[in-house]
Amino acid sequence: MLVNDKKSRFGRQVLSAMPTQLVIAHWRYCWLIALMFYVCVTPTAVDGQLTVRPLALSGDVAPGVSPQDRFQAIFAPVIDKQGNVLFDAQLENSPGGWWQGRTPSDLTPMALWNQTNVATPSGDHLVAPGFPLFAGDRALVTEEIVGGQLLWTGQRGTTQFVADSRSFGDPSSIDFSAVEFNANGTVVFPVMQFQIPNEPHLQLWYGRSGEVTLIAEVGGQAADYEMGAVYGSHIFLGGLFPALNGQDQYAFAANVILPNNAGEETGIWIHDSQETRLVVNANQLDLGADHNIIALAGMYLNDLGEMVFSSLAESTIDGTFKRAIWVYDTNGVTPVVEQGDELPIKNGSSRIEHILSYTAPNANGKLAVTAELENGQTGIWFGTPDNLRPAMLSGVGFRPEVAVTSISLAAINDLDQIVFSGTGGPNLGQWFIDQTGTPHPMFVTDGAFHVADGDVRTLATFGHFNQNLSNDGKAVAVLTFTDGSSGAFLFQAIPEPTTGFLSFLAPCAWIRRARQRVRTTMSTT
Repeated sequence: MLVNDKKSRFGRQVLSAMPTQLVIAHWRYCWLIALMFYVCVTPTAVDGQLTVRPLALSGDVAPGVSPQDRFQAIFAPVIDKQGNVLFDAQLENSPGGWWQGRTPSDLTPMALWNQTNVATPSGDHLVAPGFPLFAGDRALVTEEIVGGQLLWTGQRGTTQFVADSRSFGDPSSIDFSAVEFNANGTVVFPVMQFQIPNEPHLQLWYGRSGEVTLIAEVGGQAADYEMGAVYGSHIFLGGLFPALNGQDQYAFAANVILPNNAGEETGIWIHDSQETRLVVNANQLDLGADHNIIALAGMYLNDLGEMVFSSLAESTIDGTFKRAIWVYDTNGVTPVVEQGDELPIKNGSSRIEHILSYTAPNANGKLAVTAELENGQTGIWFGTPDNLRPAMLSGVGFRPEVAVTSISLAAINDLDQIVFSGTGGPNLGQWFIDQTGTPHPMFVTDGAFHVADGDVRTLATFGHFNQNLSNDGKAVAVLTFTDGSSGAFLFQAIPEPTTGFLSFLAPCAWIRRARQRVRTTMSTT
């Protein structure tokens, strides 16, 4: 300690003899050298790099339970926009449950089958729940019970009861296929009541645990309409589409029966904690005089309140149907594409035969549409609503290095990255497109998959409970291999870095200026 103290005193004496400006320049010079060394030795991500790592594998010790208990099989992983993952797993020596986390070291059980109890007003407890929805480190869990359905929320060991279908009248049921849930814990769920035989009565409920409220029901007054105008029997909900955004706004469509036998109209409403307001009336949408819009559906709502939705129109000439995609934002409603439009392809264009899927706009105002063309190709068109360009096309000639024979569902994030499902030859698979437009194969059934160094297995099947892409560039899927093993895998594209050479030049320039200041200081002292 004495020697070290002498060294420190010696250092202080030397520095105290220097001019103040030189001392500052000296330390800045050392700091910049350290920064340059860090830049030089720190690996820089290669543009377009796609990394793969297992989050959990069958045979691994399951975190948070007995040390002797291992994962036997893994199912239905989900990932939210923040990169949080939840998956279902069976264990070798106990029923299993759900685990959540962002990395293998972060995994913890959220709920265990037959162990996590969730009391309801009717005295029921959680025994064998169904697959959950997941957002922002929270899960909304559904459970079928004798005579009804239950909803509850969970978050790392805590649970809250939300709803029991039996409390809405007997018989009643909750339609699990149309339940929505977000990271704030807000839930939207439809209840079907069957008090009148063959005339189910639909109610739409919104809120959080302990404070759900009715926002719409068949026969109820339609918001923003004259008194006596009521919601008809066709209320279209989000379902697979995220109609509930992160700001607690929820979109639903319905037909409205006008009073005094004045006919019907179709519209879309957005509900938040303050109000329910009509934002789209089918009468606003123009597909030509020879088409009548008969339904609005498929609402996709982003966190800015911008919405993509579809319309179905019937021809007044031959009775055929046409589908179109629209965007609602602060500027009103604008068309994106409709069946029969031409979309650009390599060296030309082709008309849309079928619109397959679409996404909500991301934070940059861009969306993705997948479609089948009259020339037989399928593809993804990505961009702003008024300027969609092909991101991927099936067949030979667009991306010859990527063998994609058909394209179906796509997801995007705020980094302008895309994940899509499709086929490669006769086999199903999934691909990743980074923000530079470069495609990367993630996996294809019957293909070799590198689990780890020296561990290559043949992929049999894959799945996920939602095709999603987090805003930090992650996607998740469970892969099952021909040897019976399975695992949940994280796929991540590294965002495009600043060029390593420029990162090196910047500290070099600062060091050069620091040297000049040191020389100037020394020459004047």
